[in-house]
Amino acid sequence: MSKEYMNDGSLSEKWKYRFNFYDQHGFPGFWGATPEYKAAFKALKVNNA
Repeated sequence: MSKEYMNDGSLSEKWKYRFNFYDQHGFPGFWGATPEYKAAFKALKVNNA
């Protein structure tokens, strides 16, 4: 995913935060999330996710 979404005025900061998370950590796989992904997901700020 390109970072062009960061300059998109139609997206809220909440969605930019979410997209940035997936840019950094990827999407969970078909067979489940990796331990690294799970740790990053747990560390998310609840009010931003």
